[in-house]
Amino acid sequence: MIHHIAGHRLGFFRYGINYFGQAMVAMAGPLFSLMLIILLKALYAFFPNSLIEKAIIFNVVYTITSLLPIPPLDGSKIYFGSRMLYAFALPAIVVATILMIVKIPILFALVLSLLVAVVLWLTYYISFEKDVWFGPK
Repeated sequence: MIHHIAGHRLGFFRYGINYFGQAMVAMAGPLFSLMLIILLKALYAFFPNSLIEKAIIFNVVYTITSLLPIPPLDGSKIYFGSRMLYAFALPAIVVATILMIVKIPILFALVLSLLVAVVLWLTYYISFEKDVWFGPK
């Protein structure tokens, strides 16, 4: 967990890390877990082993659980740091980790998860964030 000393006035972060910085740091955990899943799946292709398969399933469950927006988990830091980052990263990482369990190529799983993330991100942006930047219609 990242802790900082509160500044002297409301809303001021004294040491330079703000909520978006905390969101970026919190994003490193699920991304590293996704990279570990990719590495384990590549290793499983060459050396099939039940221990490697269980490690893949454990990392999938860990990644999806850590992205939930419950306050002590990484997902809450990402959600409160940047809703746009959460709206883009959550579908990408969740779909990618779920596709890692299925017996499909790794590159296809990553490209498919990126496409799902872009579509859901655009849906979120058009639904909720468009009025913030361009004003109401």
